[in-house]
Amino acid sequence: MEESLGQHFGSLLGEGAWYRPGRPGHGWLDLKAVARAQLSRAGVERVTDSGLCTACEPERFWSHRWQAPCGRFASLIWLQP
Repeated sequence: MEESLGQHFGSLLGEGAWYRPGRPGHGWLDLKAVARAQLSRAGVERVTDSGLCTACEPERFWSHRWQAPCGRFASLIWLQP
């Protein structure tokens, strides 16, 4: 993600290692750490991490990061007065 977006997330989430720099102007947001912190702040006392990585185990999981492009499907539903 762009560095400015990573810094924005950091300002919203407060102290923590949420974002780490990557190539110039870009970096990585640690989604697992963000989810764990948000659950903790919401009062969830026990969070279990499976330790599985979709990108690291392509034989078990499909990963958009490593196997793109792919087909997409979308559906929209709305009420019309």
